[in-house]
Amino acid sequence: MNYQRAVLFSGGGTRFGMYLGMYAALEELGLKPDLLIAACGGSLAAAIIQAFATDAERKSYLQSEEFYRFFCGHRLTEQRHLGKLGWYVLKKEGINDLLLIWKMSLIVIWSIWNMIFRLYYRL
Repeated sequence: MNYQRAVLFSGGGTRFGMYLGMYAALEELGLKPDLLIAACGGSLAAAIIQAFATDAERKSYLQSEEFYRFFCGHRLTEQRHLGKLGWYVLKKEGINDLLLIWKMSLIVIWSIWNMIFRLYYRL
């Protein structure tokens, strides 16, 4: 498949609203992406974009009682501290393990950007 435009929505919980606004702006400018790549909170934005065809429908859903109940119904789990994993490793194992995790994160980020670059330039 050939894609002209791809957009990457990362995680970040409540940032999904910002991603919906970004997508609406791209649509308004006639730059609607052909491909959405998303993780975590970005996946919520991508799901809402795919479920509702227009920006007005998406806004209506976000203001609905159904979305309110869905959003408020989430609770933290035992894994809620995973975002602090790097700090736990630093305290317990030392700086070398933290650097390893950081390097692995950079490799993942580089791989994602490499994929987007290749899709954009059709390499």
